[in-house]
Amino acid sequence: MVFISQIPFDKASAKCFRTLSVGEDIQRLIQSCLVSRLGEQLQEKAAEQTENVWPDKHRHVPWVVINGFSLESEQSVMDHLPYLICEWYTGDKKIPYCRSEEKKKYRMLSLNL
Repeated sequence: MVFISQIPFDKASAKCFRTLSVGEDIQRLIQSCLVSRLGEQLQEKAAEQTENVWPDKHRHVPWVVINGFSLESEQSVMDHLPYLICEWYTGDKKIPYCRSEEKKKYRMLSLNL
């Protein structure tokens, strides 16, 4: 049996901020949202959306929902989430990461010809 020790949120978030080099101004914005009414409303909305996923109900966390669809079969994509986002993104603005990955993909395809 694997036991996961619980880490206090403030220590976990501090480590996350350090690891991702999040600036102090952004850290303050995140912390103020966390303890505000807006933070509560966002959490409530996320919980409601999670409860109402379709067609497959979520069974664990994290659970991937793509463009409003929840599929048990797609939960294995967590290791490849950035690529999945690039494939399924339907917004108007291109994601810079996706453009660079697309270039890499086409470069690899041309090398294999």
